[in-house]
Amino acid sequence: MVERADVSLIIPCYNVADYLPEFLKSLSEQDFRDRATELIFVDDGSTDDGSVLIRDWIDDHSDVPARLLRQPNGGLAAARNAGLAVARGSWVTFPDPDDVLGEDYLTRLLGFLRSAAADGVALVCARVVILDDATGELTDTHPLRYRFGDGPEPELVSARERPDRIHLQAASACYRLDRLRSAGLEFDGRVQPNYEDGQLTARYLWTETDPVIAFLPGVEYRYRRRADGSSLVQTSWRQTGRYTDVIEYGYLTVARELAARHGAVPRWAQLQVLYDLFFTFREDERPHAASGRLDAATTERFHTLVGRLRPYLDDWLIDGYDLTWTSDRMRQALLHGYRAEPYRPDEVRLHRLDAERRMGLIRYYFTGPEPAEELRYDGRPIEPRHAKTRAVRYLDRTLLRERLIWVPLLGELELGLDGRPRPIRLGPPDRNRYATDPDLLRKRIAKATQPAPIAAPPPEPEGRPGEAIKHAKALARLALRSLSLSKGKPERSLSLSKGKARTGLVLRQAQDTDIDTVGELKWRAASEEAVATYGECWLFVDRDVQAQDNAEHLYRYVRHERPEINAWFVLRADSPDWARLQADGFRLIDFGSDEHTVALLNCRHLLSSQADHYISRPLDTAVYGKPRWRFTFLQHGVMQDDLSRWLNSKPIQTFVTSARPEFAAITGDGTAWNFTTKEVRLTGMPRHDALLAKAARSTDRPALVIMPTWRRWLLGPDTEDGNDRPSVPGFWDSEYARRWTELVTDPGLAETARAAGAPLVFVPHPNLRRYFTGVVPWPDRVQVYDYAGHDLQDVIARAALLITDYSSISAEAAYLERPVLYYQFDREAFYGGEHLGRSGGQLPEALRFGPVLDTAADVLAAVRATAARGFAAEPEYLDRMRAAFPHRDGGCCERVIEAVRASRRPAADDEIFRPVPAGGEVA
Repeated sequence: MVERADVSLIIPCYNVADYLPEFLKSLSEQDFRDRATELIFVDDGSTDDGSVLIRDWIDDHSDVPARLLRQPNGGLAAARNAGLAVARGSWVTFPDPDDVLGEDYLTRLLGFLRSAAADGVALVCARVVILDDATGELTDTHPLRYRFGDGPEPELVSARERPDRIHLQAASACYRLDRLRSAGLEFDGRVQPNYEDGQLTARYLWTETDPVIAFLPGVEYRYRRRADGSSLVQTSWRQTGRYTDVIEYGYLTVARELAARHGAVPRWAQLQVLYDLFFTFREDERPHAASGRLDAATTERFHTLVGRLRPYLDDWLIDGYDLTWTSDRMRQALLHGYRAEPYRPDEVRLHRLDAERRMGLIRYYFTGPEPAEELRYDGRPIEPRHAKTRAVRYLDRTLLRERLIWVPLLGELELGLDGRPRPIRLGPPDRNRYATDPDLLRKRIAKATQPAPIAAPPPEPEGRPGEAIKHAKALARLALRSLSLSKGKPERSLSLSKGKARTGLVLRQAQDTDIDTVGELKWRAASEEAVATYGECWLFVDRDVQAQDNAEHLYRYVRHERPEINAWFVLRADSPDWARLQADGFRLIDFGSDEHTVALLNCRHLLSSQADHYISRPLDTAVYGKPRWRFTFLQHGVMQDDLSRWLNSKPIQTFVTSARPEFAAITGDGTAWNFTTKEVRLTGMPRHDALLAKAARSTDRPALVIMPTWRRWLLGPDTEDGNDRPSVPGFWDSEYARRWTELVTDPGLAETARAAGAPLVFVPHPNLRRYFTGVVPWPDRVQVYDYAGHDLQDVIARAALLITDYSSISAEAAYLERPVLYYQFDREAFYGGEHLGRSGGQLPEALRFGPVLDTAADVLAAVRATAARGFAAEPEYLDRMRAAFPHRDGGCCERVIEAVRASRRPAADDEIFRPVPAGGEVA
């Protein structure tokens, strides 16, 4: 064994046999000829054959100084510490064996460590690139990639002078071994499941007052993002320690120690904590965040610990934080949410303008009691008709509240809070800057000192000689229709957002389309022919691969009752519904085609029952510009859970609802929704008109219908260009399949159905239909229907009883006053963030139209009891059904059309506000 080495690689291993071959291969490709590198593998009680692979590799590379240590499982920190105890290198680093070392990693690293430039350097950092486990693709997308310049040369920075150059990952960093040992530093096993790297790095660096860090762009560490999501980092969000131990033993231990040593926590260490803490806030905002499964004790502990940490974090660092994308909402929640004293803003923002409606949205945050709000319009006190106070919640605690107020635009507006006028600024809040940006200033100086270029005339479109003027006029017409109120043409909604455009196109041709093709599509869209065909069109779409939802029903109504609307239906040409709709005379456009793009560029209204990104944002604004259309969310069903984390970010101008409790929950105060009564309309769903008519004339035998919803974990990841998600293996072995199989194959259920003369019908959710095509391991008496081959409204219209789980299909049965049973055997997983929504508590009770049951035996007993009542709903649930739906008149489609039209009409003053007379009572 080598007496002394330049660098020791300490490699902790626990059940990584699947990834070791690639890691070991990357080691084999390194240069060990001068024996300056020591490898220390630490097998931390693995139960796989990883140690065999390592031993074989060591035997095959006898010229490499390497050894294998084995110990009982003690965790990552214990494994690394075991390696530290025997390391002989001047420097130590801790690569993970599921990652990969880049080409010439050691040669380039040692080249720097041995150079004079390394003298006085405390920490050496390699560039981290992301290795996609599924595709093998390498991308330079790490959040901290900004620390490395474009050139190959190392950059040395003072942590004191450049506190933004933080580093947390021990796997891609080198530490001086003698400094670790002299300071008595090792990894803290209490910091779990991660951040032990960050804790050690902060304590290590601040053993001196001005540590120097070296960033090596040419040394590439390839961090694997596992396709199955099984890495320690990826699974950490499901562990309570991420929300408790990491803060208590990671953030707080460092903050207290450094504050005691230096008088205050150095900015570098504060920013490191903020970087990691804001990831927790960001994770909790995700629709399927694992934090949704935390119990009350854990979330309470999280907030208690953050409250203790908060005094160590400077206000101005939180307010100006910009190392990674962080919303103003997150910054303000941390800035004000842990203080006892109420917060009132110094200014409010006129955040967004709806130029066509002559309205603007004022937003501001506050804590404590609601401010006394005085709004004046042309000197008169007014009360807005569309206003709400929404809760900004993180990990089940309201840290901040936000006022949303739609106000008139064409007069002079004033707003006072608690008796003091507040400045009104235009646009969303910018991050406050507490230092100048040298790069930005250099660019502006360079631009200001350069002579203005002489503009060249636009090139003639290739293959179309003599048509440049014609096309220019067509483009001008398209542009004129897109002018905002500020330009004198009130036909477009003006967005004031300065956020970054979403990268990547979702239409099929757009992901890899070159600029010439995009330009050609724009020319086509502006041509007289395209404008004549698609000008001011309304595009209707359900799913890209399927119809049979609110968009199809509303399209049918428009074609028969509103022929003046230029309506088109969008669907993939290979969908099973294409031929059916074509036979019915639908004007169809192939989803994702060039023609779809041309239609979208002329579109006035985009209407869909879905709000997925490929539907609501079908074109990249960075390439095609700001959309002309307004998006109407027709909904797939009555919303019974809190989907605000998913839908708040969608560009919804008209939000269709059909039940009173649903409307109240979305628009009411105290919820997380950021929609108001301006956007949300209680119209009823378009498909309810047809459902009511079909139920009235149905002559089919009543059926016992079973229609569960899907589970996110039973499908692969979302795709960029459609609703179709890949399968996962082992579906029929999942709890979902086993539980439903147990119910639908129960002989008692079959006997009850037979006695009632009702067939047993099972309808899988469209997202799971792939598992039900072909052989289904159920008796023939269970009729399995498919959305593609059956009209689901016919199924609901004949349902004597509906059995579901969490599906909004229960509202369809309730609309017809049919009994409903909810079979919910996996509530913890479903509502814990692994699916889409979280039970918000505000909807389920008022929209629960039957009993909630845990076992198949309970469901069978309830089915028998319902049959004994002649399949009538219990009085308690019947009352809820009748109270929930105000519109059972066949007029839902017409109300939706009027709401969509109204979304582009200038609003009268009395639609926006009510005057407040001198006495204070609202007129």
